[in-house]
Amino acid sequence: MDKRELYAEKKAPIAAERGHVCVCRGVAKETIVEAIKCGSNTFEALKVATTAGTGCSLCEPIIEDIISAS
Repeated sequence: MDKRELYAEKKAPIAAERGHVCVCRGVAKETIVEAIKCGSNTFEALKVATTAGTGCSLCEPIIEDIISAS
């Protein structure tokens, strides 16, 4: 099972309930989008700017999707 599948199974229900992309660190999509606008346009840069993805990292593919869409 890849990260996207594990996220969908284990994290997505919690993420939807709380309004977070990164459940471990409680980071919302809006926070990630704002960090991208400020120049953090890679997963590594977003980890530093927002702490998203620094827990279990299952949200990495979701964050990568947000980066690609921006």
